[in-house]
Amino acid sequence: MTVPVATARAMGCPPPLTLVGAAWVARPRPLGAGGAGGPPPPALGAPRCRLPGLVHVHPPPLPAEVPALGYQEEEQPPPQRRQRHRTRTADSPRSSTPPPEPLQLPDDTPGWDALASQAANVDALEVALAVLLMPDARRAAGAATKSGVLLTGFPGTGKTLAVRLLAGRAKALNGGTVVPLWVLNGGELLSKCVGHGKQCVRRVMYAATAAQPSIIFFYAFEALAATRTGGRQESMPVIATLLAFLDGLGRRDRVLGVAATSRVDLIDPAFRRPGRFGTELRFGLPDAAGRAAIMRVSAAAVGVPVDAADAPWIANHTDDWSGAELAGLCDDAATTVFARRFPGWPDSIEEVADDPADVRVNWQGTLYRREQFTRLGTPPPLRRPLPERVTLLLAPTLADVRGFLTRHFPVQRLGSVPGRCAAAAAVGCGADTGFKVLAAGLPILPQRLLIDGDEGMRQGTVAAAVLHALTPMPIYDAGFVSLTRGAGARTPQQRLAETISAATRAALAVLFIPHAHLWVDDSSAGDSTDLRFFEAALRDVPVGTPLLVLATTDGRARPALLASFPSTVSVECATDAQRTDYWAYIVGAWQDKFAVQLEKGVRLPVAMTAVRARLEALPTQSADWSVDAMEQVFEGLRARLSMEVRTGVDL
Repeated sequence: MTVPVATARAMGCPPPLTLVGAAWVARPRPLGAGGAGGPPPPALGAPRCRLPGLVHVHPPPLPAEVPALGYQEEEQPPPQRRQRHRTRTADSPRSSTPPPEPLQLPDDTPGWDALASQAANVDALEVALAVLLMPDARRAAGAATKSGVLLTGFPGTGKTLAVRLLAGRAKALNGGTVVPLWVLNGGELLSKCVGHGKQCVRRVMYAATAAQPSIIFFYAFEALAATRTGGRQESMPVIATLLAFLDGLGRRDRVLGVAATSRVDLIDPAFRRPGRFGTELRFGLPDAAGRAAIMRVSAAAVGVPVDAADAPWIANHTDDWSGAELAGLCDDAATTVFARRFPGWPDSIEEVADDPADVRVNWQGTLYRREQFTRLGTPPPLRRPLPERVTLLLAPTLADVRGFLTRHFPVQRLGSVPGRCAAAAAVGCGADTGFKVLAAGLPILPQRLLIDGDEGMRQGTVAAAVLHALTPMPIYDAGFVSLTRGAGARTPQQRLAETISAATRAALAVLFIPHAHLWVDDSSAGDSTDLRFFEAALRDVPVGTPLLVLATTDGRARPALLASFPSTVSVECATDAQRTDYWAYIVGAWQDKFAVQLEKGVRLPVAMTAVRARLEALPTQSADWSVDAMEQVFEGLRARLSMEVRTGVDL
């Protein structure tokens, strides 16, 4: 039923649509009481118009040739669900992007001789390499090389160099075929976007598995696999990926994982169990013989001559130096050689005249420059031999300490595998009867030794000489002053607990606690540094751990501290013979100077016999002097010897 327009308008209904041009628009209402469009709208709550039937307005179809004029409402499409299109990135394991390329090593990679003073570690790396390159036909059914190698030690001791030599040796044993080496830097992976480090690790692992036999080297492993108790959320996916790869369900028969770190105490314990990084090689500081061997190898690499007498001399004057520092010393020596052989160097590098004359290196001057300009930021070494002048006074105490270590902390036996098994059997942890004989001669570990004495007796000097004798064992400094310096948000007590835990994990090691009395009776630290905390921290070391706890005090040890250290060595005053030998040099030098001045006609204010008597009485007068007091008098007399004496009053 169709309703006229006038009737619909009278009832208040909207007008029908009208074709205007090519657009259907509402017909405008005439001006009336309701404004533009006719009568006013019905009041709120008024009954709406109801037509007798339905009003259907069906506009005729618009011809295609009619142009579009005026306003036209476009029909919106119905809302559709947005589809998520997952695009595979280049880091995906199934991506078509080629996998990362392995590291290209030079062809002139040196041999194992470059890793001097690390013979035991070289043997272990050769065994791991032989197992990696073993043909499948000679392997037992189901055998797999799932044990990685973890290289630990101080910076500059040759961990990265060992990996380079390992890759070069692998090429030689593999018939000249290169064994791919992938390098993953922990710091670079964690510095990228979240999730990117995990993808990079996964891609490298897939590529290494496809190209086996291969080697994966994790550089700065402590940044990549730090312990998960510290709250570092960005490393969690990377750690999970590494753990799944190292000991997961998949087989990686001929992929060797090698990791290097200088902070083994920061690594998550899950990586250090057998099956993952079950083999740990500790790279320590070289001893005197090792330093001499490193000097010969490093000097030959840079073309610097080293005489037979130069290498031992340098080794004796570079205590606590690493292999990298010795290599830097050779680089400095090469610089001085270049300056002598090439007259125009370094101003005219291109136009130089090579002087083939033999140029010897002044190693003493080179060593002095190296210490002054390169090792300025290096802290004072904890290992130091006894100074030559006080050797006569402190040598007996050092001999007593070394005798104690020979009986109660035999380093050579504890460092071997049977020795460690015997140490475990000594505390009831071993069941093999083959070690009972060895266990009977080993003490209960760990050992605690305290060096005390009167104030000024140089207990720290004796302890430094003891640590020097224990080279190359790692040393962990747990002194109150060292842990207070730069503690940050952590308290010294927290740092003490962390240091003891790190030393326990790295044993065979030394835990050095200088000025131990500060941990016991320091009133400024409050109740947190009392004796009970110190004793509890030391008791946390498990029984049987090959750890030496070496402590010193500035004075006589108090009874409370003696309870924590059952073994004590005291620095006593020197004997008459020791004091006579100590003062002999300075007394003789003064008497010689008196004789020279008397020959020049200088008159002394006192008789020569009285001066000689006072000098000769020094050994008797210093019977109750401390070592510091004797050193102060000695330095004063030596300073006056260098003064120009013109009159007897000056003398």
